[in-house]
Amino acid sequence: MPTSGAIAERIDEQILEALIAAGVAPGLTAESFRELQKYGVFKRDVEFASGRMRAPEGAWIDATCLNAAARAQMARECLGRELRNGQVLHAGFFLGPRGFYAALRELDEADRAQLGMRGVAYVNQLYGPTWSCARCSGATRASSTRR
Repeated sequence: MPTSGAIAERIDEQILEALIAAGVAPGLTAESFRELQKYGVFKRDVEFASGRMRAPEGAWIDATCLNAAARAQMARECLGRELRNGQVLHAGFFLGPRGFYAALRELDEADRAQLGMRGVAYVNQLYGPTWSCARCSGATRASSTRR
């Protein structure tokens, strides 16, 4: 959503509307709440239980985002200030020059955290999400015979 312009790095009530538009809210679950909290959308000390949020001051707020008054209270008491823990790249490297890997090793922790290192099968969607090295030669052979 940040790259689409729907939200900015600084968080305000518009993010709740963007979540509704994206289909995340009104059906906020404990899992989706934790994910949003990890990225700074909700303050660290906000709790979630049974479809409600507990603000740091102790008030329980309906977390469906459909009620305008509850949404405004949620924005005032539960939203974080800015996004955090973002990644700028999902990466999985097989081969590269030594200088490339040296530069990666020399990154400070904050810059390194922006690289979401994943398995090549996660990053490479050419053959779909179940692609693996063992299947590579068969997939390549199959695609070359179709031409």
